[in-house]
Amino acid sequence: MVRVIMGFNVSPDIDIQPILLDLRSYALQCPGFMTAENPSAQRNYSIIIYVTSWQSVANWNFYEKSIITQKLLQRIRELSVEEPKVTIYRPLPTMPWR
Repeated sequence: MVRVIMGFNVSPDIDIQPILLDLRSYALQCPGFMTAENPSAQRNYSIIIYVTSWQSVANWNFYEKSIITQKLLQRIRELSVEEPKVTIYRPLPTMPWR
């Protein structure tokens, strides 16, 4: 499993929620998609993240490189103050509590 975090910095008066919903709707149709959420910062509403979980990096790559995803991300880029940041994480195994 991998978790992908995309961070966006938009003007406070810009609502990218509809675009994030479109990204999630498309992700639901992609192989290996597991979950998605898009929390915003508690104190700075202009910072928004889109967190997705995928069964593999290959699944994420398929989604990220698709024409539909690229068009939606371009719409967000046009509304963003800076280039969105994308980071891929692999969960590390943890020790059980004793």
